[in-house]
Amino acid sequence: MLELHWTDAAIIACSADAPALDRLGTPAGVFRARVAPDELWWIGAAADRDALVEQAQDALTSADALVVDQSDGWDVWTIRGDDHPVVLERLMLAPLPPERPAFVQGAITGVPGKVVAVRGAAHLFVPSPVGHHLRDRILSVMADLRPIESKPAAFTLSS
Repeated sequence: MLELHWTDAAIIACSADAPALDRLGTPAGVFRARVAPDELWWIGAAADRDALVEQAQDALTSADALVVDQSDGWDVWTIRGDDHPVVLERLMLAPLPPERPAFVQGAITGVPGKVVAVRGAAHLFVPSPVGHHLRDRILSVMADLRPIESKPAAFTLSS
C-alpha cells in the first residue's frame, strides 16, 4: 500500500561559516540537511519550530550568523510504503543514496526541491507556490499503484 499525505514540518535555515555549521549539533528528532557550504537546515516537527529557532540562535552566536524559520516557504508531501522508491524514480532524475536517512537536492517534477528519505518513506520539499503541482503530479505518477491520500501529519524521521 502506498500512502501520500501533506506533512507539517519546521524548516529552520541556519547560515554561518562552514566551521560554525560543522560544530552545530542536531536536536533529537530533527534531520540535519546541509544545503550549501554556508547553510544547513534543521527539519523537525512544526510544533517545535519556535524552540528550534531559539536553540539555533543560541548555538550560532557569531555576528554574521543568521537563523530563519522558512517553514511557510515550503510545502512538504510524504510518500509512505514499500513502493516509495519507485515513485521517486518517476518524479526525479537525481538518484538517492542507498543509506537512510538520506538527503538529495534536485528537480522534482521539473521544479526545484529536496528529498529526505527515511526507511519506508520519503519527504518531498518544494517551494510553497508549487506545492499543489507536486501533489497532483505524485497522484498522477502513482495512479497505477493506487495511492491512498491520508490526513496531514507531523514530520517524523521514522516511517
